[in-house]
Amino acid sequence: MKRRSLAIILLLVTSGSILGCSADSHPDARQTRAGRLAGPAIPPVEETCPTRLSLDEATRALDAPVLLPNDDLAAGEGEGARLCPSGEIVFVYSSGISISEAKNTLTDPEAEWRQLADDYAEFSVGSTHGVAASFADPEKGALGGVQFVLDSGRYILSGDGKLPLSALVRVADSLQAAA
Repeated sequence: MKRRSLAIILLLVTSGSILGCSADSHPDARQTRAGRLAGPAIPPVEETCPTRLSLDEATRALDAPVLLPNDDLAAGEGEGARLCPSGEIVFVYSSGISISEAKNTLTDPEAEWRQLADDYAEFSVGSTHGVAASFADPEKGALGGVQFVLDSGRYILSGDGKLPLSALVRVADSLQAAA
């Protein structure tokens, strides 16, 4: 059951990185201490999510609020919105951060995340935007990330294995509705 939860929540290969996943939780990739992945190459976001969208198109396609960051590490639309075959919208930033946004399908996200935190040392449960969030800590073997559900959207902010969790949480806290 925990592998199913992990697959649903954290093994989303959309932005050219494995979003928030741990080295132990993905069968095709291992994270080294330097924060790099070993194993099969993960295709760049241009291949996995080939369709570029304007912000207006992304807002219509998402069927949930589009949130954009306002932080030194990630601001605005970054390199632009990309639509993935799964229906997710991904924004990629030069700092190594990516943000995947999708309609929420989780029935009880906090319970899922608490189970992950119980099963894997690199995950913990915290909060952002006044709601529970799953944190993946790069200092404990994850690439780093913050995932939360707000209104009808599920938001996954991922790092590159080099950015500390505190920086990722700060960027997640900066997310605000697109104008």
